[in-house]
Amino acid sequence: MPLSAQSNLDIRKSDEKEVVVATPLPDGYWLQAFHFQKSSAFPDLIGYGLGFAEKPAAIKLFINPTNSGSSGWKVTEIQSLDFPVGMTYADLTGDGYNDIIICDRYGPGMTDLWDAQTKDGGRIQWLRNPGNSTEVRSWTAHHIGNSTGMHRQVPIIASVALLVILSDVSVAGHFTDSAHTQVIGFPVISASNDLSSPAPVILYTPAYGSDPSKGPNSWSYAIIFPSQFRLIHDVKVLPETNGTLDMILVAGKEGIVLLWFNRSNQKWEYRIVGTGIPQASGLRFWGSGSFDIVRLGDDPVGYIATCEAFHGNIVCVYTKPQNSTKGAASLKENIWTRHVIDDFGPLSAVEQTGTIHHVAAINLPTGAGDSFAIACMGGT
Repeated sequence: MPLSAQSNLDIRKSDEKEVVVATPLPDGYWLQAFHFQKSSAFPDLIGYGLGFAEKPAAIKLFINPTNSGSSGWKVTEIQSLDFPVGMTYADLTGDGYNDIIICDRYGPGMTDLWDAQTKDGGRIQWLRNPGNSTEVRSWTAHHIGNSTGMHRQVPIIASVALLVILSDVSVAGHFTDSAHTQVIGFPVISASNDLSSPAPVILYTPAYGSDPSKGPNSWSYAIIFPSQFRLIHDVKVLPETNGTLDMILVAGKEGIVLLWFNRSNQKWEYRIVGTGIPQASGLRFWGSGSFDIVRLGDDPVGYIATCEAFHGNIVCVYTKPQNSTKGAASLKENIWTRHVIDDFGPLSAVEQTGTIHHVAAINLPTGAGDSFAIACMGGT
């Protein structure tokens, strides 16, 4: 199973042995480091496949033996969902336990999406953490919203530091006043087999009752980018620093793009950091497909590692000059240069896709900087 975009690998010992967490599995799609409690020193894992038309996917919690004191990884099936895709997490109830935010009912594939209006497709839900990691199927599901082709989502926490493990703030005024977690949903496409039309980027904001510990009792929504982006496949959150708001970096047909809410003019804005593979005659896909932000020395945004385009074969890095602005602020500056460093070509003749699906930064124990890894889907 490929690692989710928000769960950076953590390499602490060069001689660490391979450990099998679970086998065999019927299928695999998503695997994410998950802190069951916000205070947990070590993460557990959430893993699942896409499932099948006749058999929903089991959402499984793999309990880290370091946390449980057991001799090996234990597994608990916490929910069963139809065609789940991306997930992230946040504490939505304030009880210290992280809840899961997940989108499902995607459909069998991009040519057969489940429509939001007619089949309850493209659904985002949050699963309440029961506070006991061994309780089977006890994570109750609560509805957030729907949009056909929903593929990724990120949580945004205003006015507090966000623990970023992946992936997916508000419309004018609302985000700046809220201390609650909000969610942004990113459909990959807006309709079955439509790879050219934009898909809406949607902000969901929670409403709480008199007892916030019960979690949100409803979610309002606002379309913050109705027609600017196509085929968004990967998302990262850049947490707020020094009083600024959280920003978001995405990868899609427009390339690597920074999104943020401008407090001064109360509007959402964006900037294309890098265009990725340019559009050309005969190309079905262009732009970027996946990326991660890689630390370099004391700069948390040292460079950007990407695979291009959508399900492509090209590995690139985007770099900035020495002595440039450090951190997320540098993404607003026109200083980034694209370098092709590997080619897994050629693309498949019919689908025009390649082998690379995902990029993930690797946290190294040295102070020099990090590296990155790529995950492949198999043959072209």
